[in-house]
Amino acid sequence: MVIGFIIYETADIVYNVSRISKNIIYSFYNFYFVTDNVNLLDISGTNIESNNTILLLENRIKLLEEKLKI
Repeated sequence: MVIGFIIYETADIVYNVSRISKNIIYSFYNFYFVTDNVNLLDISGTNIESNNTILLLENRIKLLEEKLKI
């Protein structure tokens, strides 16, 4: 019974240490080599996604202003 407990605790510690190590390595990798939030750039270097978002928001504001004038 004691041997089973020791084996269980050893496996638990190995699992948790390896999971924490993986998370640390993954975090360091993402810190130095940012892979997410990659945005497309057009020829002039401006951000296409942010330009589209701004235009959509401006259109929404104009529509709301028109509705408020009624």
